[in-house]
Amino acid sequence: MIYLNLAGIAIAVAAFVLSLKAFLLSRKLPNENKIFEEKIRVYHVLIKATNETSSVILSCIDDYDWLKKERDQELDEEAEEMNEDIDDAFKSLEDAIAENSLVYSG
Repeated sequence: MIYLNLAGIAIAVAAFVLSLKAFLLSRKLPNENKIFEEKIRVYHVLIKATNETSSVILSCIDDYDWLKKERDQELDEEAEEMNEDIDDAFKSLEDAIAENSLVYSG
């Protein structure tokens, strides 16, 4: 009889510990989901900034090649403008990385 009572108590304690653990884990789940959603949003912003930067760079390279073939005299002026465009694109990318560094590094 005593063994049955002890077994019942052990089972009750084990059930309590397991249900407490499940409760604590379920409380963390919404926070973890929110963090995951925020990370996805940040990655989307960073990918968009990277795509825009690479698009500007490739466009400038294509323009440079065309200009080199067509008019070598005006090449230096146009190349300087393209360098400014590339610098602006990289600054935009760096800003996007800096603004979202807390989320994607964690």
